[in-house]
Amino acid sequence: MDHVGDGVAMNMRWDGLELPDGKRLIRDTRFGFLKVMPRPSAEEIASYYATAYQNPCTPHDPEGRAEMVCELAPQSGRILDVGCGTGDLLAAFLRRGWEAVGVEPGRQYAEQARKRGITVVEGDLTTDVAASLGTFDAILLAHVLEHLSDPGNMLEVLRPMLRPGGVLYCETPNDFNPLQEVAVAMQGLPPWWIVLPDHLNYFSISTLSDFVAGHGFEVRVRTTDFPVEIFLIWGDVYVGNPPAGREMHARRCRFEEGMRKAGQEKLLRRIYDKLGDLEVGREAIVCGVRRD
Repeated sequence: MDHVGDGVAMNMRWDGLELPDGKRLIRDTRFGFLKVMPRPSAEEIASYYATAYQNPCTPHDPEGRAEMVCELAPQSGRILDVGCGTGDLLAAFLRRGWEAVGVEPGRQYAEQARKRGITVVEGDLTTDVAASLGTFDAILLAHVLEHLSDPGNMLEVLRPMLRPGGVLYCETPNDFNPLQEVAVAMQGLPPWWIVLPDHLNYFSISTLSDFVAGHGFEVRVRTTDFPVEIFLIWGDVYVGNPPAGREMHARRCRFEEGMRKAGQEKLLRRIYDKLGDLEVGREAIVCGVRRD
């Protein structure tokens, strides 16, 4: 890549931020996202996820996410979800006639996904596992890349698993975004979105787009979803306050449900696409197709 997106300019002041246990945030010199250095060892990561991690992230609005992928896919086929959790996202594809396969390291989550009719491989997506699964028409990486010590390696493993023209869906938190910056300034909050030890990479919409493009994919979609940090700016401080957080999520859902009931799904998507252009919105969502 000859350049990185505007998302880098927005997080420049965080480059070098000191973190606990001798770690710091360093900007990736190729793609511009922020990453925690030094990286934890493979043993530390394995121990954490085996004993402490209890929060698999299910993307909000699975039906909308599925529709986004289906717009790019010529027809339903085989789809793989890496880190599928309980299968909420894959279930939306099952309802559209796709053959759904998941990879999930958590046994209890894998079992719940199987009950929904999803084929699940327990464990990590190693090169051997990838070879055994064959090829797919679409692959989902929803809230996975932020956790990986080597996110680039993941895309290198996945790319040959996609058939030519296959769709890659990537979603991460849109961290260090402008509304977070405003909320920090207005409410005196710390950067609450830095989540250690499991979030090792912090993408913006631009840097995630550059990252996907730089690994052999043509980016077709750059978007986001509801900018929940706007509640903080309005004075509804949900950080460190779970009941308030649940209420803010309910308000966000009422907005989206109201738009859909009014038949304004396309307008809702356009709003989120425009917010994505401004790097504003809670999630960074990028869809690409495999380049040959």
